[in-house]
Amino acid sequence: MKKLFKVTLCVIFALALIISLFSTSVNAATYNYDSFTAGSGYGTKTPVSENVTNLKGETVASGGMYVGPFSKASTAKLAEGILEETYVEVDMDKIASGEYFEVSLALRNAANEYVTEAVVMSQKTAEDEVTLTAGWAPKFSATIDRTGIYTYQWNMFVENDTPYVNFTVLSGDTVVGSTGNVDMDTIQGPDDKNPILEQEDVSVKYLWFCNINVAEGINVYATLPGTTVEVVQDENALVIAENADETLTSSLENNGITLNPADSVEIAVKVAEAAEEENANVVEAVNEKVAGASLVGLYDITIPVTINGESAGELTELSNPITLSVAIPEGLPEVAEGYERVYYVVRDHNGEIEVLNTTVNDDNTISFESDKFSTYALAYVDQEVEAEEPTVDGEKDDTPKTGIMANIEIAAIIVLVATVALVVVNKNKNK
Repeated sequence: MKKLFKVTLCVIFALALIISLFSTSVNAATYNYDSFTAGSGYGTKTPVSENVTNLKGETVASGGMYVGPFSKASTAKLAEGILEETYVEVDMDKIASGEYFEVSLALRNAANEYVTEAVVMSQKTAEDEVTLTAGWAPKFSATIDRTGIYTYQWNMFVENDTPYVNFTVLSGDTVVGSTGNVDMDTIQGPDDKNPILEQEDVSVKYLWFCNINVAEGINVYATLPGTTVEVVQDENALVIAENADETLTSSLENNGITLNPADSVEIAVKVAEAAEEENANVVEAVNEKVAGASLVGLYDITIPVTINGESAGELTELSNPITLSVAIPEGLPEVAEGYERVYYVVRDHNGEIEVLNTTVNDDNTISFESDKFSTYALAYVDQEVEAEEPTVDGEKDDTPKTGIMANIEIAAIIVLVATVALVVVNKNKNK
């Protein structure tokens, strides 16, 4: 019967670290359905769920742009540091080749006049590839190569009397790409007001999906959802220890497997019989490592990972060992009287052979710990049981009772008896 372990991972951004890097404070707005203004030539917005809004641009381009919805103004001020981010679903199956969308964060002054903005273009450039570029940062380019929810983040701040903007795209808390700090006064457009610091009370004017030509639109999340991880073992798999779900999940990154927010992840623990002829080195190693061992079976233990229904590789090494237990096979020869059976697990991982400690449980299973997964051999040795040694007054008598010492004790007893007899005879003669 399958055993399932589910754990919801809350993907938490290290905002404090990001803030310290970019000298900005947290003023991020929440962009939900009510945040966006649509219609009247600014595309459409459609609620998908309480947390997701689908945004579309106008069906016909105006001035070369498929204008999309924009957000309400924010109170975040440039002088105090601006951090604005929106969570965009980049779905490779819903964006056709060549389709694109642009997102911009614009600033205003105290008179609500436009000051400047930082536009970012995202375009499907290959089958599983969306490329991000920014005209105001010509050296910047970032590539998204997997469906997921990505954070589009703008940091704007003043340092040494210079206004800076830094755009970063993240997958969870992993940076996919960043423009680095760009002097905002170098962003030149027909309506830009430079130098910016001469403008009074510069703040956020809007977050604008200024150009969406993706036919199916773009899903925008109000908050980052959690990543669901399900640990599954098949009917023949080993029983997993209580800490296995956390250990397996924490080992994903160490095995080169990265997650996006809202990913549906399945980690399977599978065991299959391995052929002796294909694993002759393991069979030979059992005989070398464990003298007199009888081989019970060979097993391949694998931990494949599936993300959103697609294979994402395997976990071959874990961050910590997990405890596994396997049933002792039926039909093994009975243990002869005066002998006890000791079980061994021999592991072959990338050519490195190790003998693992085992524990025999009351439920006729054998437990062992491992943090590496390849081929395993189960073997046993029947060892002769040593006879219990005699005790004196409840304590172990370390004096051997055979051989030379035993003969000495017997001789001493004979001498003692003879001496007592001689004394008795002498006393009788003197009467």
